[in-house]
Amino acid sequence: MADKFKDFDILSNNYKTVGKHSIQVNVLVPKYLEAGNHPVIVRFHGGGYVTGDSLFPDWFPKWQAELALAHGAIIVSPNYRLLPESNGLDIHQDIEDFWAWLHSDLQNMIHLSFPHIHSDLSRILTAGESAGKIESLLALLS
Repeated sequence: MADKFKDFDILSNNYKTVGKHSIQVNVLVPKYLEAGNHPVIVRFHGGGYVTGDSLFPDWFPKWQAELALAHGAIIVSPNYRLLPESNGLDIHQDIEDFWAWLHSDLQNMIHLSFPHIHSDLSRILTAGESAGKIESLLALLS
């Protein structure tokens, strides 16, 4: 695992399945996080909708990892289908399904590994780069 992730425990889960293709979300929980409620940083990866991955270290901004560590925040970074195999409506549907998963299943996923850690979904920061920035902005409009 990349050095920039060394201070995090990484949980992975599928938030959606399309046909036989599972779409994964990665949750980065800072190691040594104290018990209690913690803000959430939702990070959408870039790649111009044609490439990328939620944990591709070269595109994962160091400042986001540092921000999460400084404020005890949990990073949640979903993957989504890509062009040209999918289209823009498919990608948008993935993001909508991710938001539904975030509000219904994130805490259960965290609780299985860290019963003392709680995601505070009243405090969410969205972030992204390239295509991920567009998804981050669209999330604010939803």
